Amino acid sequence: MAVFRTILGDVDVKEIGFTLTHEHLITRPPNSIIKGDPDLLVDDVTKPVQELTLYKNAGGKSFVEMSPRHYGRNVPVMVDASKKTGIHVLATTGYLKGAYFPKEVEEWSVKELADYMISEVEEGMDGTDHKAGIIKGGSSYNFISDLEKKVFRAAVIASKETGAPVSTHTEQGTMGVEQVEYVISQGLDPSRMIVAHVDINPDYYLHRKIVNLGAYIIHDGPSKVKYGTDAHIIEIMSGLVKEGFANRMMLSCDMGRRKYWTSYGGGPGFTYIPEKFVPRLLDAGFDPEVVEMFTTKNPAEAFAIQK
Repeated sequence: MAVFRTILGDVDVKEIGFTLTHEHLITRPPNSIIKGDPDLLVDDVTKPVQELTLYKNAGGKSFVEMSPRHYGRNVPVMVDASKKTGIHVLATTGYLKGAYFPKEVEEWSVKELADYMISEVEEGMDGTDHKAGIIKGGSSYNFISDLEKKVFRAAVIASKETGAPVSTHTEQGTMGVEQVEYVISQGLDPSRMIVAHVDINPDYYLHRKIVNLGAYIIHDGPSKVKYGTDAHIIEIMSGLVKEGFANRMMLSCDMGRRKYWTSYGGGPGFTYIPEKFVPRLLDAGFDPEVVEMFTTKNPAEAFAIQK
């Protein structure tokens, strides 16, 4: 049985329903980053229940939380929010990108980094028995540093050992193709690789190349007009569907700033995909079964534990 490893335990992938695939509930970047951009600090522990309740009322069922430990991951908050709302929450192990790496990334060996990731997927995070279901890696703007490659090598080892997928950060949507090519060179099946933030770099050629390599992409740019319009995202998605890649796309909004949350007085909140973007896809002529692939079927396959 393929399982979805949630913060509260394994569930059959048939149970996951509508899923946001790259989000944040609690974030605490390094102090040097917060000082320059305080909006990235999303640390009010009372807000996640409020936001997930709204998401549930909009039809949401599952939620992939992509904050690793060094970016503010808070296991008790995730557990509480999942229990109170009934939303399946997946947590992540691993690391974000070089600018945010803790010292251990440089100090530990690849094996030590992999062992840490494996322990969080198979035993539990932060001294608890609540397990991670995803392994994170990331890269910088227009390059992948040696330390970032080190994390990817560890993530490949951990993924092959645990069956958990590798889901990534791309800076400004760059280096997605290179990430996939690198993990393939390290022996990872590309179907175990998920690349996020691609919409910030709305280059159809690059999107197509990532999915053609066999990896998944997450369209998490809807609503973020400063990066590009929803119309442009839909145009790219439509082209990929026509070329046979509907089974390689997923949706999210990556609401990792206070100003994106309704409970902080901002918007559009976690309901944007089910309430605004999905209806727009349908209005644009997407087959309802294809839209369900983006929101349910593909996440069930991409995030399943597959040894």
